[in-house]
Amino acid sequence: MADQKVGVVSHYYNHLQVAIVEVQAPFSEGDTLKFMKHGEELFKQPITSIQVEHKSIVQAEKGRG
Repeated sequence: MADQKVGVVSHYYNHLQVAIVEVQAPFSEGDTLKFMKHGEELFKQPITSIQVEHKSIVQAEKGRG
């Protein structure tokens, strides 16, 4: 699959490996996201869970939450 921007990280909790993402395109549990900064890859992370307002969901969608 070609790289696609799925959102913008507004905050990242390194000790928890949790990102707060403003979703711009759908992604799902099981996907691996590549985190970038100024065009440089910082790291990749498999998505093991997604939550909106502390409720688990399977797929993040644009504008949800």
